Amino acid sequence: MRIVVIGEAMLEYKAHSPASGLAYGGDTLNTAIHLARIGHHVQYISALGRDPISAALRQTWRNEGIDTQYVLVHPSRQPGIYAIHNDETGERSFLYWRNQSAAKDMFSLPEIDTALAALKDADLLYYSLITLAILSDEARHRLLQATRDFVAQGGRFAFDGNYRPTLWDSHDQAVGFCQAAAAIATIGLPTSSDECLMHSKVLSAEDVAQIWLSSGTKELAVKTG
Repeated sequence: MRIVVIGEAMLEYKAHSPASGLAYGGDTLNTAIHLARIGHHVQYISALGRDPISAALRQTWRNEGIDTQYVLVHPSRQPGIYAIHNDETGERSFLYWRNQSAAKDMFSLPEIDTALAALKDADLLYYSLITLAILSDEARHRLLQATRDFVAQGGRFAFDGNYRPTLWDSHDQAVGFCQAAAAIATIGLPTSSDECLMHSKVLSAEDVAQIWLSSGTKELAVKTG
């Protein structure tokens, strides 16, 4: 299967653990790596900088089997970075430095047209609500239209509803774009705790499923881990 994944990969700083130091991560990148590891042809659409760390990240992802020809080179930006801290129960919290992330500005790069054109050869497109969150409004609408065109031509679209409130200008903005993507999705991947946060109430897995199916999602798996 040929899969296109769109999103932001970031440097990850792991503090207060035996593995303290810089690594890399991000919801779409993690998904891309696991899909590649089980044998799919995965193209990752994103952007990094011209710096040595960006070059090392590209090579590491190629070593994982990811096709990085559409990891675009931004002339003046670098990868974003985030830190993870775990509380006494193991619950994670995140601290971000991503305002100048190259991926946030990938839709301003001229090569993005060629990258999006690669969708015509794909079987499945995957991205998340975080992908939409980091983009400008203009880029969000452009990505959603490209997704509609892809699905209309017979492609499948998997959408992960990862909700991070701090990435959005407003709650209503996040809800609107989540619903717009869910309406196109062939496969929906909502997270129960994120949906409770987004809708400001306790929701069962069945409640979450109904919200997404009502939006137009064809099939879904509610994550309740």
